[in-house]
Amino acid sequence: VAATFFVSYFCLYTGFSVVENLNFLYFEYLGGSNSLNGLTVALTVLFEIPIFHIAPKLLKKFGPSVLLQIANIALITRIIGYTIVPEGQVHFVLFFEPLHGIILGCLQTGSVDFVSQLIPSGHESSGQGLIAMFRGLAGILGLSLGGILEQNLGPRFMYRTLSFIVAIGSVILAITGAIFGSKVERRLLSEGGDLEPISSPDALRTTQSMSGQENYGSLS
Repeated sequence: VAATFFVSYFCLYTGFSVVENLNFLYFEYLGGSNSLNGLTVALTVLFEIPIFHIAPKLLKKFGPSVLLQIANIALITRIIGYTIVPEGQVHFVLFFEPLHGIILGCLQTGSVDFVSQLIPSGHESSGQGLIAMFRGLAGILGLSLGGILEQNLGPRFMYRTLSFIVAIGSVILAITGAIFGSKVERRLLSEGGDLEPISSPDALRTTQSMSGQENYGSLS
């Protein structure tokens, strides 16, 4: 289950890195302006706030795997939505920007909590370093692949390909969760495992730090 969680996380972040770093180029391709780019950033940040507020409650009720699946579905919807916006009507992308808050809130909260449960007590920072490694590798792959696809086959094909990669990770996680999810939860409970969300201060600080880094990346 841990392996498939990281596979899904890797696939999701591969697509997410392209959306966050190449979206302004795509908006320019659609006929966007700097003013619209600024408005999209404002929308993404605005919708992060309530999602991060309720994310711990969702985590406590559904668990980290479900939160990651929510992020998967939201990201696929956002990417496919981008590809159906016609040139000259770039303002329609504003309808998909609020999904950023759902993606980031569920992704960061779910992944931090999952690793906090997986890593022995006292080594939470090392666990978050593992997440950072996967995030960095996924970003390298996503941006490299995205640049090649955009240059040779166009931005719409690039986004659709990346949505397919995210979907693969989502399907793998869903299948594994259906087969092993309940067994893992019963094992954690029998071992006295803590299923409460973000149980350590280190994990909470890491979630807040990663959120700030994403916001900075969107603005740069």
